[in-house]
Amino acid sequence: MKKIFILMTALILTAGCSADRGVFTNLEARLNSHEQTIIVLKEKVLILEESREMDMGHNMDMMMDMDMMMDMEERHRTIEELVEKVSALEEKIKSFERQ
Repeated sequence: MKKIFILMTALILTAGCSADRGVFTNLEARLNSHEQTIIVLKEKVLILEESREMDMGHNMDMMMDMDMMMDMEERHRTIEELVEKVSALEEKIKSFERQ
């Protein structure tokens, strides 16, 4: 009877450890996904910043009409939004790593 109890306890503990490993693996996969998202967003921000610099240089050479100005303002807002998203994701990852 004692052996059966010990075996049952061992099975329950093993199942619990497996479940914990599954949760950890899932969290680790989500963390990796967030890190990849941050890398992609940073690349997009760099591309948009380079585009903005080119736009600024272009502004010096010629007058722009209102449509082009609106397009540039939209790009600038997009850059700022992407930077905010990257910062927010980095903060989430840091808080996750602290836990």
